Amino acid sequence: KEYQRNNKQSGVKNLRCFPYCKDPHQEKSFCGNPVSIKVVRKSECEKQPLFVWAEFACAEAYAQKRKTYLNKVLTKTEIQSKVRSREHPFLPWYEGDVAVDENDQDSDLLELRKKSQIVFNIKTPKSGWSYLWVASKHTAHTMHCLIVYIYSKMKKQDINEEEYFQCVSLHQ
Repeated sequence: KEYQRNNKQSGVKNLRCFPYCKDPHQEKSFCGNPVSIKVVRKSECEKQPLFVWAEFACAEAYAQKRKTYLNKVLTKTEIQSKVRSREHPFLPWYEGDVAVDENDQDSDLLELRKKSQIVFNIKTPKSGWSYLWVASKHTAHTMHCLIVYIYSKMKKQDINEEEYFQCVSLHQ
């Protein structure tokens, strides 16, 4: 599917109608929806909390990202330096939030991240899908994808207060 980008005065380029239109389609403001990811654990043992981040990339970059990130350990600080926010709208990673249903509303979010099946929503409904890729007439039809990183929070191994996360899976 092809998506259009709008160009804001701030330099932010938001994808329109990604991954599909709101109902009804929004002509002037952001039009699109969150991406939901259902994570199912393969094993019941050692349930560490899971976290999800995602970024847009050229589809051909996926294989290299997989080699680089799968099983890689990052600190919380390293991850936060990649995560997009209002203060840093040009950073590449979107953070996934645990989807909380009516049965889990009073639950601790860290405990929800340990469940056998977890649904994450990437991007809140009110903010746009920004993608900073620069196109030219020669690259305008390049295939892109959303790469989803699934990280497991590691147990603290030393007295250092830094938190560590290991990439346990990638998907496009």
